Amino acid sequence: MQPNNPYEQPQYQQPRAQPQPLSTEYLNAIAPQTQVKTMNPIVLWGLIGGLLLLAIITVIGISSITGGKSTSSLTSVAATLDRLKTVTTDAQENIQNSDLRTLNSSLDLSLTNVNRDLSEPLKAQKINLKDKKNSTIHDVTDEFDELDTRLEDARLNAVFDRTYAREMAYTLKKLRSDMTTLSKRSSSKDIKEALQTANENLGPLVEGFSEFNAS
Repeated sequence: MQPNNPYEQPQYQQPRAQPQPLSTEYLNAIAPQTQVKTMNPIVLWGLIGGLLLLAIITVIGISSITGGKSTSSLTSVAATLDRLKTVTTDAQENIQNSDLRTLNSSLDLSLTNVNRDLSEPLKAQKINLKDKKNSTIHDVTDEFDELDTRLEDARLNAVFDRTYAREMAYTLKKLRSDMTTLSKRSSSKDIKEALQTANENLGPLVEGFSEFNAS
């Protein structure tokens, strides 16, 4: 064998051809086609109808709850006003202080007016304050039975005036708060006007009873 000649020129080798990139059109052609699924029209309309029905039921349910609360609040306020009128009338003969007696007469008159103004709205709402089976009226009755007991004990212990002023100040403050809440919730113009007028009239009386009790 002949030794390799270091001066021998290497044979020229033709470069290999580079692979051509696949075109986008070709790739799209061989790619699996995505199947677009469409909902059955019957199922779609059934779904829409179901959602609408659910919305209607929800609105009715909320309205029923709100209406029930409003009726219960009106019953409670009306029963309180009615029973409080009886308390003020009965207390008049037991009050010794002339200023307190005058204050109580003003309260009695205010209660007479608001009870009169609420009589028709109560009939429209079919609320009967004589219905002893009504749980709201029953609760108010129990509260005032306890108040009557405390006032009678105060009379027997010769501390009626001070006790009565304290009880009226507390009861009227709570009543005014309840009337304010009811007035905001009620959709009846007559109820709103009656409660707003009563609230304005009772404001100075609350101050009068509070000041008498503090003296």
